[in-house]
Amino acid sequence: MNKIILVILLCTLALTLPLSPTKRAFSTGVGGELPFGGVQGFTLICTCSANTLHYIFDYRVKSVLPLVYQPGVSKLYAKWNIWGRYFLGSYRPGVRSCLIFVGEGCITIQSAGMMGSFPGTGTSGL
Repeated sequence: MNKIILVILLCTLALTLPLSPTKRAFSTGVGGELPFGGVQGFTLICTCSANTLHYIFDYRVKSVLPLVYQPGVSKLYAKWNIWGRYFLGSYRPGVRSCLIFVGEGCITIQSAGMMGSFPGTGTSGL
């Protein structure tokens, strides 16, 4: 019962806050992060940098968005499934790259940014 009252109070508060269209959370990014959402094309496992690079067709910008998932830094929702088909969340532009071992050393594959933590990323189970 207390949870229901808390949810109602929070919804009422959120609806009464005066926000102009330019001050809405996702239009400018939360904590410097930008929203994204779309279908995953393919994934690279970054063997030298201990992360993964996900190529996602972002419906918001209508292009492919290469994003790094960094375990322990990027926040995942619900079932903590980074291998889902559809993604929705936020990313921090210009942060992180993918390092892959080739021959005798590692090469760098640039990304558009890193999956964020404000609010984080959720994936489908499909």
